[in-house]
Amino acid sequence: MASPSTYETRGQWAWSIIGGSGTPAIATGTASELTIEGLEREIDQDRRPGAGGALSYGGDFNPITATVSLMSITDGVRSAAMESVCSNATINASAIFQNVRDACDIGTYSISMRGILIKYPIGWKFSTDKGEAELVLGVNYLTETFKGKTFTYNPDEMEWIWNGTNLWANRKLALGM
Repeated sequence: MASPSTYETRGQWAWSIIGGSGTPAIATGTASELTIEGLEREIDQDRRPGAGGALSYGGDFNPITATVSLMSITDGVRSAAMESVCSNATINASAIFQNVRDACDIGTYSISMRGILIKYPIGWKFSTDKGEAELVLGVNYLTETFKGKTFTYNPDEMEWIWNGTNLWANRKLALGM
């Protein structure tokens, strides 16, 4: 969820990773970049019998990936990542945003993602002032909250929940889930 243009972060992002065997690692301030690709939907524009005009029919969603660039890796982060070869890892991130026009308007953004690690923090990219490594997560579950509004995406359980309502409930019921 992109924050509105009038909001900016106050302080650092806090993030953590929990490995597949349950090893937690908190790494506040060591992530230089967190990139989460948005949901992209396949579409079908083949005309149905009797349909007029240009219609787009929604298909399935493509996979989401999340990339965390790390300026340093603690032993806990390395352990949590390495033990997740046969199971899902969980990445949590949060920050406090403040409206720059109204200093009283503050909102917390948090995201929790679960999935398989696609890229492990083994190689480093060095420059003159820092070294970076990357974790890439293939996201199977995502929940994000900003200013009290929550979005949950869980394709395994057919959940597309926006503010407490599963908008895929009828689809889930039709499939007998």
